[in-house]
Amino acid sequence: FGKNTQNIVALFYFLSISFWAIALFLTNDNIVFLLALLVPTALLLWQVRGLNIKDNINALARFKVNHYVGLTLSLAILLIGYIKSFTSV
Repeated sequence: FGKNTQNIVALFYFLSISFWAIALFLTNDNIVFLLALLVPTALLLWQVRGLNIKDNINALARFKVNHYVGLTLSLAILLIGYIKSFTSV
């Protein structure tokens, strides 16, 4: 993507976060899902803001954080399920 790499990555991350938020919104009736997405969103923003596509080590370090994004997203979904199990009783 050349000079537009950072913008393209930001667009894909924005779409991912948007779809996650929509999916969580459709399955929950409370606002907790938005709070649960804060950490994965912050990690993705950190990646895009600090991405230097000309520095291979920087790019690799940024994208290695994606496993933490997946972990925090999974934990967020589990937290929502845990909270929902108590509120639906």
